[in-house]
Amino acid sequence: MAISLQESQAINEMVGTLCSFLPGTPHPYASFDISFEGIAQKLGLSKYWMGGSKSPAINRLLQATLETRRDIFCRLILEIVQVGMTYRSNKGDPITREEIVQLNDQIERLSFKIPELWNSNFLDSLPRSEEQEESAVEEINQEVLLKLKNDLLRITELEAQPRGYAFEEFLNELFKAYNLDPQSSFRLVGEQIDGSFKLVMTLILLKRSGKTSKSGKVNY
Repeated sequence: MAISLQESQAINEMVGTLCSFLPGTPHPYASFDISFEGIAQKLGLSKYWMGGSKSPAINRLLQATLETRRDIFCRLILEIVQVGMTYRSNKGDPITREEIVQLNDQIERLSFKIPELWNSNFLDSLPRSEEQEESAVEEINQEVLLKLKNDLLRITELEAQPRGYAFEEFLNELFKAYNLDPQSSFRLVGEQIDGSFKLVMTLILLKRSGKTSKSGKVNY
């Protein structure tokens, strides 16, 4: 069945999204499966892989599969994503949440939906692009910031031990608000780490210390 102009446009955009996920043909010393050509062969779609220039070849593979094997189209996309995640991760350039969200939109325009790619746990596990991280910071709800401010003021009125535990919880909520993937406190031999967070793919350990001055003010 011939595809519509709208579907053709979605395929063109999908090629741009998927192109960096895998090489067109396998590298000489890599597994044959780690390529668009290898996946096409695995799914019995070899006749739709024309080789040559990468983008036109991917376009042909996707369009021909959509036209003649719609029943296997979603499996093809999912296979590309699964293998591509390993390939990109090994290159130090993991697939981002932004790319999968963009891909989901393109798939939806073809009247498909792949549940695995919409799974919230899966999406949350993906790194964000730097632009997304900056955008997330800018969009922090003012009510959340006000609550954090009030919580911090309340903490200063507590006694020393409960104040320390409450401050740990406050930091956890603060890092959550800025999408820094906070982790709970844990104990090493002879020392407690009060928490950790991620900043640009780097895990940062946090240890607080505080004392009460003669004026009664708490200093951290």
